Amino acid sequence: MNYDSLTMILTNEYDLSINFLSQIPHELVITSKGIEYGIPFIRGKIRNLKIRITKSKIKIEGSIHVFYKGNNLDAMSFKEYIEAMELLKECLELPLEMARVSRLDFSGNMKVKHDPAAYFNFFGQKSRFIKSVLDNGVIYGSEEKGLIFYDKIREMKRKREVIPEYFKGKNIMRFEMRFTRKLGKTFHVPELQVLHLMDRSFFNKLCLMWRQEFKSLIMEMESPIKLQPIGSKTRLIESLALQQIHSIGIDQFLSEISSWQLGKEITKKEAYEIRKFIREKASENYPVAENPLIRELNMKVKAEARYQV
Repeated sequence: MNYDSLTMILTNEYDLSINFLSQIPHELVITSKGIEYGIPFIRGKIRNLKIRITKSKIKIEGSIHVFYKGNNLDAMSFKEYIEAMELLKECLELPLEMARVSRLDFSGNMKVKHDPAAYFNFFGQKSRFIKSVLDNGVIYGSEEKGLIFYDKIREMKRKREVIPEYFKGKNIMRFEMRFTRKLGKTFHVPELQVLHLMDRSFFNKLCLMWRQEFKSLIMEMESPIKLQPIGSKTRLIESLALQQIHSIGIDQFLSEISSWQLGKEITKKEAYEIRKFIREKASENYPVAENPLIRELNMKVKAEARYQV
């Protein structure tokens, strides 16, 4: 796991006498110049990173992992991340640690036994997030962050990127946490800065958050529950209900529950109780999942987080 795409914004507030346009980095490959809204600017790139410079501000966007490694499949340690930031700081010749972070992606790659699409079939809902099914994965979105699971090799092939030799023929599932709004509030700081990202304790916190976010997902069982000899009428009705829920599809059924609640056909409390029933009876509990695919993912996520911390 490591930091990936970042948006870093450094202003000259730390020294108002500085004009960033007068000290263009030597390694910057300039792609355009002009005036926008009356403000002169220069755009360019340093390796994969996009740079936009005005008199009072410099904005850096892109994957710090790719900047340092050339791709974001090869493992990158926290020590290497620090080296990458120091290298970028040298290229810019600026106090990069003072830059504000307005986007932060924290990602991990997991080598899995099967095609990632086989696992996505069992990804259910997550409380307070909106789930969307992508052509190449699943995304959970909220106001402050997104959780994205996708087939990394398939994405690289689509973008015609070079796949490192070791990863050819492998099944790689990528799990990204993307923070794009209210980063200060999310991480309980007045303003998230690069210097926070260079603190090992902050990195460890993100590793634990990465694992916790996965654990909070509802995972569907491998197949509908089979009827067993049942003497209790209550348990029989419950078993029949679970079979019907699986037949409809948990996502579809939960969508119906939301529609009923919005239409005031059921109360908020009744909707909560139904969702609780599904969460407890129709999905896999972490970490002892009966579904072998989900059990495998549980162990992969646990091992990755433990290794990094």
